[in-house]
Amino acid sequence: MTERELLQIHMECMFTYEKDKMVYVNEPWGSTALAPLLFAGKTVHGEIVYRFGRQAEEDFIQKAMELLHSGVWDVSAYLEKLGVNRFSRELCFYYLPHQKVPASGCCLLDSGGAALFEASFRDCIDEIPFAQPYVGVINNRRLVSICRSVRKAIAGHEAGIETICGCRRQGFGLESLYGWTSAMQE
Repeated sequence: MTERELLQIHMECMFTYEKDKMVYVNEPWGSTALAPLLFAGKTVHGEIVYRFGRQAEEDFIQKAMELLHSGVWDVSAYLEKLGVNRFSRELCFYYLPHQKVPASGCCLLDSGGAALFEASFRDCIDEIPFAQPYVGVINNRRLVSICRSVRKAIAGHEAGIETICGCRRQGFGLESLYGWTSAMQE
């Protein structure tokens, strides 16, 4: 799979579409936030892939296309030329295992295990039914890391990983990712 194809799958996961235009941010727990006017991603090799929101006007699209097609990747240029004052930035990593991933220290989580969430991930309890598969890592009888499907599309799922502060940089997040990947492979 090429980087471009992976970025396109990411965009499919991120938004719902009507006639190739982004409409809403695709959150599995029923949020209906409007999609942005423009979403652009850049591959490691510098290729820019983009989509426009349904509410983007023709003048905005034309100005953005000039920047996109000329390879401009400076946010300030977009802000100035498009007359907007808000943007957000994110990094996206792809994990495509070529072999079955072991999930040694993980457990699948469902609404029946909500009590595990109380101490560490109370704010995540409501998303359990919507973000399956949902995997957790337990250390010393405490849920320390979770990984779940935060966005879904036909071609892929986007994993969301959280680890409690005192347990970061100890491999628990990666372990939860392995468990989620194993569940996805099943």
